[in-house]
Amino acid sequence: MRPGSSLPAWKELYVAALLEANGKFLLDRVSVAEKSIRDSVDALQGRGKFSERRALSHAMKALHNLQERCLRIPRSEQN
Repeated sequence: MRPGSSLPAWKELYVAALLEANGKFLLDRVSVAEKSIRDSVDALQGRGKFSERRALSHAMKALHNLQERCLRIPRSEQN
């Protein structure tokens, strides 16, 4: 988390990707958010609350849907 923020870093990056209105920056925002989510999943190493693992999974799926619908990137080309 950033100082003064109540959100984990991955969630801040995820929300920033979801709210990005400029298509020129959207792919970069999504990529950064995905990496942060993957890093968070790796850090949990199967531990952590079920709700936290589920939130990470749902966020990753939402980013994949965003890539498909807004960026026209087929799921087979996504990370």
